[in-house]
Amino acid sequence: MQEQVKETGRSTAGVKKEAKAVKEGRARAWLRLFGEQLLFGGAGYVLGHAELLFGTFPLGMAFLCASRGHTVAILLGLLVSALFRMQSPLVYLCAYCAAALLRGVIGLLWEEGEQDAAVGREIREKLRASRAALHETGEEGGERTGKKSLLARLYAGLERTAAWKIGRRLAREMQSVLCRSLLLRLGISVAASLLILLWRVIDGGFQYYDLFAALFGAFVTPAAVILYAIALDGRTKDRILLALSWGTLLFSAVFAAERLLLLGFSFAAVLALYLTLHVSARRGVWLGAGAGLLVGIAYEPLYAPAFLLAALAYALVGRREYPQGGVLTAIGAFLSWGIYAGGVSALPQLLPPLLLGGSAFTLVERLRDRQKRDAEEGEEQEKKRERAEEGMLSETRCRDANERFRGISDAFSSLSEMFYTLSDRFRRPGALDLRRICDNAFDTHCADCPNKTVCWGLEYPATLSTVNTLISRLHTRGRVSLDEIPESLRRRCSSAEQILDTVNRDCATLTGEMLRNNRTEIFAMDYEAAASIINDALEEDDGEYRFDEALERRIAEYLRDAGVGFSSVTVYGNRRRQILIRGADTAASKVTEQVLRADLGEMCGLELGRPSLELEEGVQTLILRAQKRIAVLGAENNVSADGGVSGDSVNLFSSKRDYFYALISDGMGAGREAAFTSGLCSVFLEKMLRAGNRAWTSLRMLNNMIRSRGANSLCECSSTVDLLELDLMTGEASFIKSGAAPSFVVRRGEVHRLEAGTAPIGIIEALDAKATDFPLRIGDTVVLVSDGVLPEDDDGRWLEEMLSACGEMTPEEIVYRICLHAASREGHDDCSAIALRIMGAVEG
Repeated sequence: MQEQVKETGRSTAGVKKEAKAVKEGRARAWLRLFGEQLLFGGAGYVLGHAELLFGTFPLGMAFLCASRGHTVAILLGLLVSALFRMQSPLVYLCAYCAAALLRGVIGLLWEEGEQDAAVGREIREKLRASRAALHETGEEGGERTGKKSLLARLYAGLERTAAWKIGRRLAREMQSVLCRSLLLRLGISVAASLLILLWRVIDGGFQYYDLFAALFGAFVTPAAVILYAIALDGRTKDRILLALSWGTLLFSAVFAAERLLLLGFSFAAVLALYLTLHVSARRGVWLGAGAGLLVGIAYEPLYAPAFLLAALAYALVGRREYPQGGVLTAIGAFLSWGIYAGGVSALPQLLPPLLLGGSAFTLVERLRDRQKRDAEEGEEQEKKRERAEEGMLSETRCRDANERFRGISDAFSSLSEMFYTLSDRFRRPGALDLRRICDNAFDTHCADCPNKTVCWGLEYPATLSTVNTLISRLHTRGRVSLDEIPESLRRRCSSAEQILDTVNRDCATLTGEMLRNNRTEIFAMDYEAAASIINDALEEDDGEYRFDEALERRIAEYLRDAGVGFSSVTVYGNRRRQILIRGADTAASKVTEQVLRADLGEMCGLELGRPSLELEEGVQTLILRAQKRIAVLGAENNVSADGGVSGDSVNLFSSKRDYFYALISDGMGAGREAAFTSGLCSVFLEKMLRAGNRAWTSLRMLNNMIRSRGANSLCECSSTVDLLELDLMTGEASFIKSGAAPSFVVRRGEVHRLEAGTAPIGIIEALDAKATDFPLRIGDTVVLVSDGVLPEDDDGRWLEEMLSACGEMTPEEIVYRICLHAASREGHDDCSAIALRIMGAVEG
């Protein structure tokens, strides 16, 4: 209950935290949206003040028609500009509102789509037709007059020049720009501008000055719309057009801001420095220098080099992790030129706007960096949450899988018990079958008996009771004797012993037939083996994937004391233990790699291998794994009894769990039947042990399989098993013998004999095997032999004497000498030998 309350509290806190994060995200989104609207509204206000030739103000209208979004904000900025800065604001107010309204209405009635594409196709076709006509004209003229041929040659020469190619590319880009709804916005801007200028011509009395103003506005407004729209809408990927468009916007903004005053100073200087630093920070040194030169010309041509120097200074200093220093350097570079060009007297006029522009840029950069950090932290938190959810999901899936497999194992165990019960029941004949056996036996021997009328007439109840007693004894014991027959019936019946012999013989025959046809015991053994395999696998996984929290804390304390930086420590596993140090930083470590590995190995009680590094998502993880302590150098030899097929099978192999196995299987009998049985044992055990199953479970399954095969076989079907299981991580060895010959371990000239008196595989129902544990060391020699090398009449003294002096011999020489000596005896059996030399594991 407490755990449930804890989890509920944790989940409630997590929900509150997520709700708070959502609210903060919404607030930042609204703040960003408000900032964008304020920026575009301010740009509209500034451009609305830009007075060009003949007292015209076309840039505000062009900006309103060029922008695809933020129309309301720009309109409000223009309206405020018209109210406070223009002599006749009513006309401008009406024109701005009409243009915005017309844009909205047309945008609702005519969305960009197929009609824009159709207009674009029409324009492209007309341009192609015009170009083709020009070519044809040039060719025809060449035939008629030399003047037209010269025109064609000049056109062909222009086509081959680089400037002409750049011009054609720009023309194609402009063609693609115009083939959209921008044509409508151009029309709206021209109409609105002409409305303003028409009122001015009428109001001014149709003077030439006002007429020139109308013509100038009708030309400048659509041109500005096209240039502005390229940058605002991202209508092309051509760098030249984009640079031209953004340059026009920057120049227009600074030029328009010249008439605005901020704290008594021109706002143009503040805006020019800000834009210079902004472009330098975002687009690099060359674009920043170009932007600085351009806005400098728009502000005051005398100070254009100062903005250029400011851009270069910031690009060299500010972009290298020192933005504040870059801003101060840029201001210093600007002032150096300003003092050079305008003298020291210009310093009071230049310094305040420069400081305001630099402060504004620094503030915006800090806000941007904070927003970027918040976004990165949000992404990191999201990744951590996803990792936690994945970890919880993986843990839940693993737990569910374990529970499911344990349920399957329990089901197999229950089925095994049920089939064993059925097998035991089917192994004994039923009461009806036993009555039939008894009736047949009495009918056979009582047919000619002179006492038949007494036994089955006058004494019928007593005789029937005797028959029932015999049936009961047969059902419980499987056979009957004279003790179950009453004394009076034994004296009267001269065939009592013959009757009982017949009953016992028929009952044994029926029981044998039932056993041969009974497969329920095999099913029971199979289900039992399946349950054991699943349980073994689950227990192995529990041990190898269990975290050691106490050891993790000890290692964390050691790493802190050793000066090794880390973010987390994970330790899991048992004999194949692994240590994962996430975020490892050994730059300030007080210990060497060898000392670190030795100390951590001592804390784990294992020898650790060389550490390895893994880099995942920018995080470095140091991994140390338990190292093998020993390695094995082995050899084998096998000699048949008659030069034909050998009944012995010899096998050396290892598993993925760092176990090494040596196996000798001696099939009982001779010839191919014995070879088949031993080979079956060898292949079965290799497959099972390589797959990671335990030796005892594999041997029980093998015993059941051999017994089920031998039930219907007329030949002997059994085999000895001599199995060595060697743990390469610890050096622990287990000698498992089932009817096998002795094994020998030679250590420094001393021979240790290991033997067990057990029955071969497949003879009895229960596995008769014995395991002897023996820890091996580097330099030991292990020898396994078959019964043909050491028969029952051989005590093995010769082998022990030979092995005591085998220190200088290789495993190949040892097995060769053993088999040669065994095969030299007259009438020898199949001979097999395995020799293993224990060596130190090679690190790598």
